[in-house]
Amino acid sequence: MSQSNKPNKTGKRGPGYHVATIKKGVVGELSKVLEELKELQDAEQQGVRIMALVELSDMHAAIFRYLERHYPDVTMEELESMAASTEYGNLQCKKQGTSKTILNEIKGAFLVHSDKRVLKRLARIIGAMHLYLRHNYPGMYFTGMTLKDLSLMSAVTRRVFDNGYR
Repeated sequence: MSQSNKPNKTGKRGPGYHVATIKKGVVGELSKVLEELKELQDAEQQGVRIMALVELSDMHAAIFRYLERHYPDVTMEELESMAASTEYGNLQCKKQGTSKTILNEIKGAFLVHSDKRVLKRLARIIGAMHLYLRHNYPGMYFTGMTLKDLSLMSAVTRRVFDNGYR
């Protein structure tokens, strides 16, 4: 990608990491999870697999901050455990892990209004992210790339969120 982020003749900047126009979400809200998904989809469209992994870790961080704000007594570990043990996770293993699967779960999370159903949807998003890794990065997955790695990278993203950079 040779496009520059320097101001052009009109004084406007060109694309940065993303070429799509993506609405900014609010840290601690589902809108931030959706923003990170849109960035993942943009990375896919550009064919930049490393950026897609970064966006997955950013999505993990966005879910973490959402839990902190709305469900402070629920941990990411509990959510990941719920994702691994749900019937949904077992059924979805036969499907391809795609960003569309994640999008459908995020849309569903926006539509539910009970605490129990939101947490179930969040677990399904985590499950869909796990499938995405397995399907799109099989070599990395078999050499040890897992949600735990995304969790480690998401700690960096949370620091960036906290410092107001994203």
